Amino acid sequence: AKQDAMSVFSYATHCHFVSQSQAVLFDTYAENSFVIPNFSEDYFDRTKNTNIKEERRLGLVGNFRTPKKNLAANIEAGLKCNVEKIVIWGDVDERHSEERLVYMGYGHNKFEIQASYDVFLSLSKEENLPLAVIQALSAGKPCVLSNIEAHRVFSPCRGVRLVDVDNYEEVVRSINKMVTEIETLEGECYQFWLDNFSQDVIGEKWEVKLEEVTKAGVL
Repeated sequence: AKQDAMSVFSYATHCHFVSQSQAVLFDTYAENSFVIPNFSEDYFDRTKNTNIKEERRLGLVGNFRTPKKNLAANIEAGLKCNVEKIVIWGDVDERHSEERLVYMGYGHNKFEIQASYDVFLSLSKEENLPLAVIQALSAGKPCVLSNIEAHRVFSPCRGVRLVDVDNYEEVVRSINKMVTEIETLEGECYQFWLDNFSQDVIGEKWEVKLEEVTKAGVL
């Protein structure tokens, strides 16, 4: 059945993937593959922290009914950190009564989502190229991410810290450090997004690729 499903690649002259880690999964089947990442809107100016109480908030975003999102580990680490609230956007199987946990459910307004927290946390066990991270960076939010292949593309950003999901001391230490450096790091996060995942940059990559394919006489 898997072989039949993968046969779809035989009809394509070029195969697009959003990350190298995704492309590797299909390299046996997809010839002439290329990688161009996703982009996101610019959320920076309209999502800056206007919280008068200076309440520091950790943000989790995703479909947490999926085991690979590792929600329990995210919550356990978050509750040990120096943050007043842990804001959780997305579907969950269970809601805990801990008062620091704020369950927002599935959100459509991305500006509201990005404005609701200060530091982004993802301890996912597996990802392709997580759009939630790209959106967080576009809003200037420092990120603490699991050290998996799909997250390593963000590692050159000084506002991103990759951590071992099984080392809670490292996770907590990294979050607490980011919380104290939000104002310093937000500009670097935003600039990293501008240089790598903005619509203009990704659009240019597509223009170059389409010109290349067209000149090759494929289209």
